[in-house]
Amino acid sequence: MYRKYRAQPNLVQEEIYKLRDHIHTMGVCCFSGDRKNALMWAHYADSHKGVCIGFSTPVLHSTFAAHLFPVEYVKNFPKVDFMKDHDEAVTRIIMTKSEHWEYEKEYRLTSQRKGLHSFPARAIDHIIFGLRTSDDEAGKAINFMKANGYTEPIFYKALMDSKSYQFNYVPCDTR
Repeated sequence: MYRKYRAQPNLVQEEIYKLRDHIHTMGVCCFSGDRKNALMWAHYADSHKGVCIGFSTPVLHSTFAAHLFPVEYVKNFPKVDFMKDHDEAVTRIIMTKSEHWEYEKEYRLTSQRKGLHSFPARAIDHIIFGLRTSDDEAGKAINFMKANGYTEPIFYKALMDSKSYQFNYVPCDTR
């Protein structure tokens, strides 16, 4: 098999383009396994002004089981043989990140098409409002969720612990 690629180097380039095009047509949704990580709040929740949407792991697994994977954190780029197993190469590339990002404890949900996808309303387990989320914004979010049939999630507000750099989550009054 590899002889034909050595004899025709343009075929290798063609395979690389196919691989790139395949990756660009996929959808990827990222989750973190650590809702208390201060860096995650700073990087992905507008410096604690945003929200953390907590998903029910059993519901995600039962709905998307074949496509939900933990990210592998490595020192070097993954070695892939895209000419031998195209799908395996795509999976390895999408599910691998530098070890510098290991604090994210990331999981990725993949789809063969990009764009918006629906999931069951019961998949949203809880919503945490950041340290700097205003009461007005939290109220709007709670009202939006209730008005759109999301009756299951528990709402929390993040507060700094008085003795450490940790967060505590207290239930919001949703009346």
